[in-house]
Amino acid sequence: MTVILGNAEMARKKASDGELEDIAATIEKSSESLLTLSEKQRKIVQLLIEPTTERPLDLTGMIDGVVEQLAEQYPRAEIAADIPGEIQITALPELEQAIEELVENAIIHNDRANPRVTIRVQSRDRTLHIQIEDDGPGIPTAEKQVIPGQAEVDALLHSTGMGLWLVNHILTNMDGEIRFQDAEPRGSIIVLVVPQT
Repeated sequence: MTVILGNAEMARKKASDGELEDIAATIEKSSESLLTLSEKQRKIVQLLIEPTTERPLDLTGMIDGVVEQLAEQYPRAEIAADIPGEIQITALPELEQAIEELVENAIIHNDRANPRVTIRVQSRDRTLHIQIEDDGPGIPTAEKQVIPGQAEVDALLHSTGMGLWLVNHILTNMDGEIRFQDAEPRGSIIVLVVPQT
């Protein structure tokens, strides 16, 4: 796949014909999507065959790291974290991957020039609620249905559906859950409910 991607990029750069350049750009974009999809599949397989155990984690540092990394990767996005002080949690280390997946999906699938994503953490009863809120077009119903297993397997072929499935699997392994809400006036809020011990 990387060979195809590299050749498509070279063809696009060397093309003098606008139509040829567009074709090469389409091949390049499709190759990037397939690479992303195969990376998500690899992570899912690894999670299924090599389960990890919960350990003490610095949730504040974890979220700050995700914000810093994705802000560098997507400079036009406005990513903020609203965390009440230092929070330590006992959880699977893959929780970081789940948060990163949701924030990145919120950026990639946003239809605004400067997408906004905010991560909030609240303590409720014996759980932590990690909220990822965006100002995008919302999550399609078909994508949300991947979580409770209502969607057809074909929905998993879409990278967002696969990403949500991965996040749900991580949360399920921690006896947590994922919830969806609509943001006002537009956008989505995904809440990761993580037990506190």
